[in-house]
Amino acid sequence: MKLDFSNIKILIIGDFILDRYTIGNSTRISPEFPVPVILQDKIIDCPGGAGNVVLNLLGLGANVSCMGFVGDDSEGVALLEILKKEGADINFLKLWMGILTTLKNRVISNNLQQLRIDSEKRVKLSKKDFSNIIVKIYSKI
Repeated sequence: MKLDFSNIKILIIGDFILDRYTIGNSTRISPEFPVPVILQDKIIDCPGGAGNVVLNLLGLGANVSCMGFVGDDSEGVALLEILKKEGADINFLKLWMGILTTLKNRVISNNLQQLRIDSEKRVKLSKKDFSNIIVKIYSKI
């Protein structure tokens, strides 16, 4: 029996992260320090954090809206494009000037994760920003 989620509307509020997978192969060790030298083959970007929850709910057929902030940077733009392409309502997911989109870059070589590089800058919301978010939440209900 298949469940029908098409009549369910869900608002996801959270930390929207870009998960990046840098994939390649290693056949040698660096002469500078004993670490693998990875020849990059491809990069795959996908939503992480709250964005991953959004993708799972969309996969079930639910109607999903996103609320939050991402940085006004290439990672934030990429994340918005992916979510929109997958069918999420991104009208309440905003680019915020001056912050970085959280990026988790996993370096994969020979089918093993070798390293994870995180880029993030925590920002404290002002009372005004928080109030605006609450007003938007209530207007969505």
